Order: sequence, then C-alpha cells, then structure tokens
Amino acid sequence: MSMSMSVRQKKLTKKVLCSLLAAGMINVCISGGDVWAAESEPNIVNIASPSTDHNGGSEYRYAGVFVYGETKEYGKTNVVDKIVFNSANPTTNSSSSTPGTAYNAAVVTAGGTLDLNAKEIYVGSEAQGGDRGFRLTGDNNTLNITADKIVSYTGDEFVHVRKGAANVANITVGDFYAKTTWGKDDYGVSILQVNEGGTINFNADKAVFDGSTNVAGGVFGSGSWGTLNITANELSIDGNICGTYGTLTGSQHADTAFDLHITAGNLVMAGDINAGSMGDGYSKHDRTTNIAVNVTDTAELTGDINVYERGNIAISSDTMNWEGSATVNKGTLDISKVNNLTLTGVIVDADEAVLKVTNGGTLAVNENGKLGINDLKTAGTYKIVSVDESSTANFWKDENLAYDRTSMFAEVKQNNRDYDVVYKELQDLSADEKEAAKEQIVAAAGGASLAATSVIGSIVTDSGAVAKSAPGAKAFVAAVTGSADITSAQAAAHINAAVQMGETSGTSANAVSVASNVTGTVTGRMSLNAAPIAEVGGKGRSLYEDKSGAGIWAQYVHGKDKVRDMAMAGGSASYDSKYNGFVLGTDFAKIGKFQSGIAFTYGSGDTTSVGGAAYSRNDFDFWGVSLYGSMRNSDTNLIADIGYSRSDSDVEQNNFGSLLTANPKTDTITLGIKGEKLYQYDNLQVMPYVGLRYLSVDTGSYSSDIGGLAAFNYAPERQNIWLLPVGVSLTYENITDNGWKIRPNVDLSYMWAMGDTDSSMTVGLPGTTAADRLGYTIMDKGSFIGKVGLEAEKGHMTYGVSYSYQKGSDAKSNKWFVDLKYSF
Repeated sequence: MSMSMSVRQKKLTKKVLCSLLAAGMINVCISGGDVWAAESEPNIVNIASPSTDHNGGSEYRYAGVFVYGETKEYGKTNVVDKIVFNSANPTTNSSSSTPGTAYNAAVVTAGGTLDLNAKEIYVGSEAQGGDRGFRLTGDNNTLNITADKIVSYTGDEFVHVRKGAANVANITVGDFYAKTTWGKDDYGVSILQVNEGGTINFNADKAVFDGSTNVAGGVFGSGSWGTLNITANELSIDGNICGTYGTLTGSQHADTAFDLHITAGNLVMAGDINAGSMGDGYSKHDRTTNIAVNVTDTAELTGDINVYERGNIAISSDTMNWEGSATVNKGTLDISKVNNLTLTGVIVDADEAVLKVTNGGTLAVNENGKLGINDLKTAGTYKIVSVDESSTANFWKDENLAYDRTSMFAEVKQNNRDYDVVYKELQDLSADEKEAAKEQIVAAAGGASLAATSVIGSIVTDSGAVAKSAPGAKAFVAAVTGSADITSAQAAAHINAAVQMGETSGTSANAVSVASNVTGTVTGRMSLNAAPIAEVGGKGRSLYEDKSGAGIWAQYVHGKDKVRDMAMAGGSASYDSKYNGFVLGTDFAKIGKFQSGIAFTYGSGDTTSVGGAAYSRNDFDFWGVSLYGSMRNSDTNLIADIGYSRSDSDVEQNNFGSLLTANPKTDTITLGIKGEKLYQYDNLQVMPYVGLRYLSVDTGSYSSDIGGLAAFNYAPERQNIWLLPVGVSLTYENITDNGWKIRPNVDLSYMWAMGDTDSSMTVGLPGTTAADRLGYTIMDKGSFIGKVGLEAEKGHMTYGVSYSYQKGSDAKSNKWFVDLKYSF
C-alpha cells in the first residue's frame, strides 16, 4: 500500500507522520521543524531550510530538525531512499561573508537522539551551501547517521560536538563528500569537530574532505578536547588537519587531550598537519594534542607538518610520499613506522633543512626504513634534518638511502645534530669515495644476503664500461637499489633471482629429468620383465620369441615435476614443471643372447617459478637419441645404453618491473648399466636389480638482456652426476582364452645421486672482468621411486600404460606413460 497527496495539501500531526514514515509509505517535507506535509514522490524526506528560531543563544538558533530531549528517527525501521537538508543561505566562499553561522541542518540538545538511515543524504548544495551541519550541544546527546552516500556543502562544520558531557556522533557511510564553503580559509572551523570531551566515530569506504587551510582550522579539529576517530579505505583530504586551534586560558586543562585517530587504506592529502599550542592568537592552550595517522598502504602528502608545545604527531605507513617540510618545536614527530619515505621537492644547497627540530622537540624515524629523495639528481648538499642542542632525533642508516647508486654517490654527513646528504657523480669521486660507493651499493643490494657482490660492486667501480656494455644490468640494479618501496633484503632477493634466472626455472634439472625419461624407457625395453612368462597363448607374440626379435615401438610421456626450496646462492628455488614427449624406437633382431635397439625422442614443456621475488618461466624443447642393448640368460640380464639429448630453453623473468630474457642450451650425455636377476613363481616374476648411470650435463655460456639491452653473462660448470638405483620389480602374467596377455607390474626402488648434484656458475657483466661464483643444487642426493603399470599383448601389438612417482627431500616427480609396440 502507498499513499500520495499533493504538497501541503493536507497537514499531519508529527505522531501520524512518523508512523507513516516508519512504514515507508510517504515522502515528508519538514518545514521549520513544526509543520510537516507529504510530498508526491515516495520514500524521500525533504527537510526545508531552517526558519524557526529556537533561541539557543550562542549555541544554536535556527535548525531544519530540532531534537530537544527526545528521539527522532528517519528511516530506522525502513531505510529511506533520500534525505535532503536544504540550506537557508547561499554559498559565499569567503570567510568575510558568513551568513549561515546561526543556521544548522539539525540541532540535538538536552539529552536528545537523532537517527538517520538512508541510501543517500544531502546537506545543502553547491550553490546553496552557506548553513552549518549537525550540532550536538549540552549533555548526553547522540547522533547516528547511516547511509550509502553523503554529500555535504556547509559553511564550515558537517558534525560539531560542542559543550556538554557524553556527546557521541556515529557516522557510517559508503561514499562521503564534504566541502567547506565560507570556512575554506577561516580559523576555528572543522568539518568534523569535537569539544569538551565529545566523541565522533566516522567510518567510510571512500571519503573526501575539502576544508579549511587556515593554520588554526582544518577538516578535523577541536577547540578544546575530545576524541575523533576516522576510518576509511580510501581517504582524500584537501585542507589542514587541525590540532592547534583553541584558546584555553590558565592551567586547568593540562590533564585534557584532543585525540585524533586516522586509519586509512590509502591517503591522499593536500594540506598541513598541525598539532600543539603555538602560544598566541587562536592557538594558545594547555591541553595535549595527539594525532595518529595510520595508513596501511600508501600515503601521498603535499603540505607541511608543524608540531608545537604539547603536540604529538605519529604517522605510520608502508609507503609515504611527501612534498613539504616539518617543524618540530617542543613537540614530537614520530615517523618511525613509515617503512619507505620519499621526499620530493627537496632543493639542493638550501638554507634550511626539510625537517627542523628545535626547543626540546623530538624526531623519531625508522632507521631501518628506506629514505628516498626524488630530486637527488644534481650534485651538491641536501639538508634533510637539523636538530638544535636541546632536541633529539635519530636518523636513517646510510645503506637505506634510496637513489640511483649506479650513476651517483650520496654520502651522509651527520653528527647527531644534522643529517645532510652530499651528492656527487661517480666520475668525480676519489679512490676512497669510490670504494665507499661500492660498499654502499652492495649494502643497499642486501649485503650478506646478496649472492653477486663483486658484480654489483663493479657497476660502481667500472661505471663507464658498465654503462656502455651492460646498460640493461645497470638500469635494473639502479631501480632495485634506488627504490624506497623495498628493503635491502628484498633488493637482494630480486638481484639474486636475476643473476640465477636459468636455475630459478630449473634449466639444469629439466635436462636431467628429460634424459632420465629416455634411459628409463630404453632399459625397460630390454628388461627381463618384458619377456613372457608362459608359452605363447592364442595368437600372442613376444619380443623374445624365436624369429620375432625385431620390433617398432612408441611411447608417450607426460611428466610433472615439483621442486620446493632447492638450495640456490642467497636463497632457494621453487618451481613446477610439466612436459610432453614421444619416444620412437626399433628393436633389432637378436643375435644369440644379444639384443639391441635405437630410440629417438622429442618433446616440449614449460617450467614456472613458485613464490620468490621474481616470476620466471622456461619454455623448452628437447630431443635426443639412444643406443641400447642387453645380454640375456634365462634368469639374469645385463643391460647397457648410451645416449645424447639437447634441451633448448627460452627463459623469461619478470623482476621488479623488468623483463629479463635468456636462451640457455643444455647438452646431456648419459651412459648406464643395469643388472637383473629373475625369480619366477608360476606366473609371477620377482626381479631385483641394481644399476649405475653416469650423466654429463653441460649448459653452455649464455647471456640475458632487458628490453634488448645487455644485462648479465652466465657460465655454468659442467656437472658429472652418478646415479645408483637399487630396486625390485614384480610382474604377473595372465593369458586369456582369446589370446590376450595381461601383465600388471609394480616397481619399487631407491636411487642415490652422487657427484655434482651441487654445481656452480660464474656470473658477470659484459665488458668487465668482475665475476661471482654462485652455487646451486641440481637434484636431491637420494629419492624413492615407485612405478605401477599394465601391459596388454595380442598378436603383433602390445599396449601399455604406467605411472611413476619419485620423491626426494626437495623435489618430487609424477610421470604418466602410454606405450605402443609392434613386433614382427
């Protein structure tokens, strides 16, 4: 049911209208707070501009909604679509023309409560925004506002909690916008203001405050004391944060405090942050001012920070980009929880420091955090901090200064009083300064955590040659070591990944895995468990039957390897690899007890890194050839093979905004021998075996580039690896009436790996002699292997499927095989 009537066609009592409004049946026009009439459009509360004088003296006069010792609710039972508070006075945008100081959207007093619950709330408008917002005055008043969207144009305040005790305003909103009109450059004004112990709790998803830029005004503030809590995922401020305003005489307020807590996901602010008593004018008081700004992600600040007597400002942020200066005069500025601070607009050879601490002030910075100076481009002295003798401060560590260390050298000059940065070009350095610059870039790149200290140091000591022959490496290292967004330990992780990019994606390990697939296949061809147990049944035919020694066979291999935390210089490598390949072979005719064959393999795969500072991907192709043979007696067998394979890799690594590319190629030569002993129990074969295999894995020297610019050179050592598998195989054969031979098989083994399972490579830069030898692990020193399979043979054809699982300390492998054989 709905009810509609023309505007002012019928007057209603407040009691009746409240009932209809709660039921969501009508739209309401409130005129002067006394006469209410229905609108034609449903579910909108349209509150007329204030016109009734409630005679509140200096505290209040005119109000669109006046709540005196009672509770008024709009949309609490059923959410209203829209509430509009109309302004009586036009926008002036001038502090000398303030017609709406006696006019409020709503006044709550004498222990009253006002509840607003709407999808949208509008206070004033861009053209008609000269009134004030919501005012709580007296004791025990409450304001609750809940909305999806709020848009406010007021002369100064949106919510002002004034004189009295236990006043609380709670604001919960999705999208919030508030603009100060005539109070934009006025003193003593704030969009949200608390006084005499009042509290405002403001929560928003996205909030924009456009307020006063006066030194004694702002978007948030207090003229006395109270608590103001601001929480927003995205917070934008155009105006000051005011903790200076107040004229509290005497010393009776020394135990009071204005506590402002701001919590934001991201903060963008153009304005000053001011706290404490300036000692004159509109800032003379004895309260304590505590301003805490906690930004989870990034704070973008354009403006100054000023801390005066009994003022405390604490800012925490993962990243803070700041264009401005700070004056700490008797108060405290704590930025010790800013992990990455970047100063912009810093002038070379300026008269004053960016941060000045005087008259017993205190400055606390994050000495383990990064300090970036965006304008650190011109040689000279940059004054960052000055501290007089009565004040205290700590400073950033030298290696945590963020700038382009590949082109310039910034030397910190500090004596516990001042923190200056002297900037010089590398070609202008003395021998001692160049050595200091080398030590500094290595420290910024991770110090002891860095794998390639000589290479990184040479970017400074051989700067001219590096700029010409390895511009890609220079640009990459400049970005990593000069960033204010990461720690030196994180910088080491990025550089370590770059100088070992092939091994972060398992270049050598893939070659070993591919070669092992082929050798496992060809030795399986010659195994005793490939022979029949019983005589030929039906039309069955076997590899070792008389006059049928030759055969053609093919095998499809699908493999997945998983490596976690395989040791690597300066860290570890984790990656997942998958590949598909085909092995095509032919068995030659038997000559007495000797049987031989040849096999060719081809396939491709890809490997992707898991975790780590950089993302690496290796797309590889492989091919190879193997010769194999066996000398077989009735219950013993000796198998041997020799093979060669080549893996061609295209490696890409996304690393700190750079794309490194390289094309390593790996040649593998393998020789193996395997001895088998057969025990037969009717149709069951039990076959223990032992083997020995040699692998020569040789990845040739290769290089990487970044965007076509030369980066790093890599020269891996050849690895000589010995494998010793010991295991047992069980095969059961069943011959069906229609001639099928069905052979399930289970194989269990343990394989020791010896020799160069840990290898190394030499990494350097083109055009320089500096190099580092980096160690890394190719494979586990031992692993368990289990395999299950099923083979079916009839006539000239044999079909098979099998699955293999291998598990070591850091690596595991899953392989699926599909076999097809034609026997002559």
